[in-house]
Amino acid sequence: MNDTRLAIPLVGEVEDSAPRSAAGLPWIKVAGSYFVTEDGESWTPIGQNDAVSWPELNGLFRRADMA
Repeated sequence: MNDTRLAIPLVGEVEDSAPRSAAGLPWIKVAGSYFVTEDGESWTPIGQNDAVSWPELNGLFRRADMA
């Protein structure tokens, strides 16, 4: 990623001329203790969560040979 906008903006500090991604989605910026879109809307990533148990994978956890 070649984004030169590396400074972390303050809440509500969003550039109106910020470029959109190739898919037309707004860029996500870090703001305070959460994320916001370039339009100033709050955004929550959904994905990996260490608090979720994965009982199906218990046999693989800390196993030396995964094959």
